Amino acid sequence: MKVLYNGKIITFNVEQPYIDNGAIVIENGAIKDLGITQQILSKYKNAELYDLENRYVIPGFINTHMHLYSTFARGFGFGGASPYTFKEILEQIWWKLDKLLDTEEEIYYSALMPAIEGLKSGTTTIIDHHASFGLIDGSLDILEKALKDVQIRGVLAYETSDRWGKELSQKSIRENERYIKKEKDKDFFNALFGLHASFTLENDTLEEVASIGNSLNVGFHIHVAEGIEDVEHAQRVANKRTVERLNDFGILKRDTLAIHCININEKEIEILRQTETTVIHNPESNMNNGVGVAPILEMDKKGILIGLGTDGYTPSMIESVKVAYILPKLHHRDPRVGSDLTRRML
Repeated sequence: MKVLYNGKIITFNVEQPYIDNGAIVIENGAIKDLGITQQILSKYKNAELYDLENRYVIPGFINTHMHLYSTFARGFGFGGASPYTFKEILEQIWWKLDKLLDTEEEIYYSALMPAIEGLKSGTTTIIDHHASFGLIDGSLDILEKALKDVQIRGVLAYETSDRWGKELSQKSIRENERYIKKEKDKDFFNALFGLHASFTLENDTLEEVASIGNSLNVGFHIHVAEGIEDVEHAQRVANKRTVERLNDFGILKRDTLAIHCININEKEIEILRQTETTVIHNPESNMNNGVGVAPILEMDKKGILIGLGTDGYTPSMIESVKVAYILPKLHHRDPRVGSDLTRRML
């Protein structure tokens, strides 16, 4: 048992948000107790003591949506005119990059660098959505090793998509299935079933992944209505909007993370509420891609759980929370909104 004492502890607890001259008790890798230093030292007299020397202590941040491989997009050249639409951004940057990743070394260092940067800014858990179509088999184990080397927790998923054909789609499904069976509900690592987005997934693929994922009792990690292309595709192939189409296949449920949810309407918000799906907000990425502003205030009023991610734009949750705090005030032209929700998203 260890006691870290003489610290300024920020708890994010509404009832006791801050403890001056506080102490934290750690046992078997978990926080057992916290309080005022003198009271904790009197209660745990035989513990190993570590003086925090009046430093600030905060809970570790959880980056609820990250693409660690996006490290290699830094300085990525277009070789022509800059992309304008969201699909052009995917085609000219992200889909080029994920197809080129084909060695263990590339995948390892693409994860190691942002993991270190994230840890330096307070992130201790990363929920990652990975894609490396040049090397699929075992790729999630490579990510896991990188995070272990930095001592960061991870919830990992591989991006299933039909955009490169059925052979790679099937390999993606098998990688998800393999890793879920290996790591589901473990202490330091966990797994979700990764899906790219409705507009790159055909009906038979959605049927298959829904069957496998639900049989393994695992949630899905999927981009939802990030760009208008996702909505237009669902309307074209199913005569429904994105959230409706995914719900028909059983993708939306309590343990599923629906990333972005920008281009959605009131009916879709209600479906997200009814299915208890968690929505992940990525304000910097949304602004950078010019895809719009997610209706997070409306979803919050409906009681939908909303998390905060960085979507590969930055490893820093501090950067993301700054923008998450300011954006709804600008969007709604009301300086009173968004503050409490931003705190809860952390």
